[in-house]
Amino acid sequence: MRKKIFIKSISIVGMVLLLGLAGFSGAICMAEKLGGSITVDYMAAGTYDLAAKEVAPQFENITGAKVKIIAYPWAVLREKNMMDLMTGTGTYDVVNGGYYLAKVFSHFVPLDDYIKQDAYGVNMIPGSLRKCDYYRGHQIGIPYGIDAYSILYRRDLFARTGLAIPQNWDEILIAAQKLNEMFKKDGINGYVFSAGAIEQLPTLLFPKYSGTLITADNKFHLDETEAVKAFETIKEILKYAPSDVLGLSIDEANAVFLNGKAGMIECWPSFVRAAAYDPERSRIVGKWGIFPYPKVGFPWLSMWQMYLSEYSKNQKAGWEWMKFYTSEKFAKHFFVKYGIGSMYPATYRDPELLEIHKYEFPGLLANFERAKNPSLSGEAQDFLAGMIGEMLMGKVTPEQAVSKVNARWATLEVPEAITEMGERTGLKAK
Repeated sequence: MRKKIFIKSISIVGMVLLLGLAGFSGAICMAEKLGGSITVDYMAAGTYDLAAKEVAPQFENITGAKVKIIAYPWAVLREKNMMDLMTGTGTYDVVNGGYYLAKVFSHFVPLDDYIKQDAYGVNMIPGSLRKCDYYRGHQIGIPYGIDAYSILYRRDLFARTGLAIPQNWDEILIAAQKLNEMFKKDGINGYVFSAGAIEQLPTLLFPKYSGTLITADNKFHLDETEAVKAFETIKEILKYAPSDVLGLSIDEANAVFLNGKAGMIECWPSFVRAAAYDPERSRIVGKWGIFPYPKVGFPWLSMWQMYLSEYSKNQKAGWEWMKFYTSEKFAKHFFVKYGIGSMYPATYRDPELLEIHKYEFPGLLANFERAKNPSLSGEAQDFLAGMIGEMLMGKVTPEQAVSKVNARWATLEVPEAITEMGERTGLKAK
């Protein structure tokens, strides 16, 4: 039954997409053809990049502007964008990224006038544009692909074990322990995480840590007591993960859950969703859900943003691509086909999608509401990730890890844009 609903949903989405595109195309075709070309970079994730490649030909037909889509792994994407903007090379007209590009925010075009003239974002989740990046009071990023780190859980295993939805981290640890005790003999662990993907390790801290990240006098800093407590919880929950957890990539950890070998996974739902509903790729169809994170700290927000480079020689076409790719016309289609989180409430109110995702959407939306970007520079976040990794490998204790993080962070500059972010999100001490 679920397979039939899923296939029906895709077919209807395709019809809606085609009808929507007809109207959207007509609106653009009334304007002057843009011509020229633009280059846009994306993270190579089999989601955002593939979606861009799918709709690029339609954009080219509508506008007359050619689009070159380039995809890199996350760390490479960040490095490429930083270098391109710092050197003024101008390889990319439209850049994809997030807050970790704060050092080059001055090289992005303010979008205020574009947003106003096109009434951009009026149908998005309320507050979406306020969560975007700003530089000196001007909005420089527009959002797409909203996601928030979440804990996906096996509803069937929880039921068999008599477990209720956990309300705090102690209860999550108890759940992981009980799942291990009952199902380890069947090759099922209580928990899994992509601990081999070093850049993902900070998310183990954020929803367990109730302190700030920037001091009142503008220095990166962890509250030692709260951070040590969070680090200890991180170590504890990984005891219930597979023995090779420290080597698992995102795809490998996701595969453990999809193959029915874990009771819980802490992950980006958008990287799992499409496969988890597909009987050909998942053994847990109809058996899983998402519960809200405990109200400590914050879930790590992934709200990809597009920025317009000041070095672009075709800024009008760049803006039109940004607007086109993030439009409501594609939101449901991208969600169903690629698992890309929609910026539009209409997607989550859709009756067919609600029937399919009834155990997912409530927890997901609760996590969206509390999710934040950490007010950290790329360097600060990288060092934090490295120290969490060293702690998990047993090279340092939680106390030593926190001490080393604070020592290193004290030497780093807090970019102006990160200070502004920390003030807006409450992650800077008063």
